[in-house]
Amino acid sequence: MAAQFVDALKGYEYYIENRGKVSLENINNFLESKDRNPIRERTYGHYQKLLKRGFISYIPINQFDVYQTLDKLQMATDRRRYRRDIIDIDIPISLDRKTWISAKMIDRSLVGFGMAIYDKFPIKPGTLIWVHMKNYRDIPTMIVWKRRYENHFRFGLRALDFIANYLISKEDIIPRPTGLLIVQRNVGDNIDWEELYRMMTKINQLIEASSDLLDTVARISNRKLKLAKPFISSIKFGSPGDVQVKVDLGVAEVLKIALEKAQLWKLEKERLKIENRGKDLNNSLLEIEVLRNAVKFRKETIESGITSDVANSLFGLVIKKALDIEELPDNLFESGSLETGILIDRLLPAALELVAGDAPNINVEIQENTA
Repeated sequence: MAAQFVDALKGYEYYIENRGKVSLENINNFLESKDRNPIRERTYGHYQKLLKRGFISYIPINQFDVYQTLDKLQMATDRRRYRRDIIDIDIPISLDRKTWISAKMIDRSLVGFGMAIYDKFPIKPGTLIWVHMKNYRDIPTMIVWKRRYENHFRFGLRALDFIANYLISKEDIIPRPTGLLIVQRNVGDNIDWEELYRMMTKINQLIEASSDLLDTVARISNRKLKLAKPFISSIKFGSPGDVQVKVDLGVAEVLKIALEKAQLWKLEKERLKIENRGKDLNNSLLEIEVLRNAVKFRKETIESGITSDVANSLFGLVIKKALDIEELPDNLFESGSLETGILIDRLLPAALELVAGDAPNINVEIQENTA
């Protein structure tokens, strides 16, 4: 019988546990011992691709390209992909987490809510709304649709993450130290939806890559790791506008190093702009293309320079601190390893695109959280 999704998932978990150093035959022997169907050569090759690109979780072959296109942050409208449960409860909602008004929750899914309100509600799709529920941290959501009825409004809210991730667990009572990731657009008009989406996408990629990097090192170090869950502290749409995300301090310190590397690339980009400004080029498009090619070369130079020794010297200290270990595992960041894939194909590119991409006037900083 052909392998199903769960078979391929279990096979990849085994493949990751063995750092990719197992054959197709080894994996199928493991699957057989667990009463699972064997995988084929094509799936084994897919495992190698996932490992090389730093994916700690299994993604089906036919979804992999779509996954990368969506940048793993699905902030689009729910489209009813998740089953909705009909409910009827009163829920406080807020635009600023200071003034709360009562709304009626009429249904919910894994990622969103259907709401009704009988007061005037002069907002439009794209507005940030905070939802307050018992046993949950305040949930940041976006209005994705709004309709007027005879005596009330109905609107749909899409959470910026799975709602379950905001559930307050017992571990949250004594949390790990946290830091604050601040992404600011410091000049120009208010942050619009397209720019916020881009920023949130890259922030999500940065946090997930940093978390996965710590997680994979914890696994091979036989350490139990429970990172503080990230959540949005605030979003400001004005000018200057910013997004502030509270993250685990270990994640924040990994991000700080990656962002410092990206800031160096940004300075190089600014230098190239100044140098090209005085040149007599035939048209501005040619100038932009010259600049982009130079920047692309700079990005590739940085990434190709991250050898095992360099990665260890840059990230080793913060990883040891985050995991509370004295020595890192042997062969960490070796060529073809999962942690190298996370660093080279996920963490650094996201940092570079956020800090020094085509969108101008973006500043990123990490602060120690005191709240």
